[in-house]
Amino acid sequence: MDSTSAKDLVKRFSDTMAMIAAHRDSLRGIATLYGVAVPTNAQQAISLCELTLLACSADKPEAAWLNSEERERARNAATSLSAALIELRGARDRAELNFTDRVLSADNLDDAVRWLEGPFRSDTRYLARLSTMSTYTDAMVTRLPQAIDWQRAHQAFWHVAEESFPSLGDYWSGESTDFDLIDQLMAVAERISSLAPRIVDPERFAAQVARGGTPHRG
Repeated sequence: MDSTSAKDLVKRFSDTMAMIAAHRDSLRGIATLYGVAVPTNAQQAISLCELTLLACSADKPEAAWLNSEERERARNAATSLSAALIELRGARDRAELNFTDRVLSADNLDDAVRWLEGPFRSDTRYLARLSTMSTYTDAMVTRLPQAIDWQRAHQAFWHVAEESFPSLGDYWSGESTDFDLIDQLMAVAERISSLAPRIVDPERFAAQVARGGTPHRG
């Protein structure tokens, strides 16, 4: 190897080292910004880059979901609420052709069947108020169980909601809750946790990757 070739090799080596140092400094800055440990190998560097991409998503998981126990609690809550909502929608679809939503707050609705079949059959004005036609008909005898199912499903949904909705954070929106989105974001939260196994600053980390945070884009 002549002197010219040797000098060229040294220059290329020097440039390569400078590039590595620049990337290392960049990764160190990103890691500090995200509150995670500085990458020590190529795979960790790739994981950090993926983490920054997830942080720039329009929809991000709740900060609590980054914790495995809280995430499981939220997943169970979403599953229970979603199932209860399916039951509620089905019951409402079957009943609302014949009954108004007054049945949801009606008292003693279970007793109405006995009223219709018993000595109080003439007292039907109460039941007429529940009908979409605002009048009592003999057909209500067979259709009233639809109203009862609607009321029970409504009560069951909101009973589950009262116990479970805090786990869903700002993604809870009553019957309008997007459970498909929540399911997707649970998976994102799980992926984020796997990409950052060593979190140095939890608050800074959550500020970057969780809902409500503002990821640095510079």
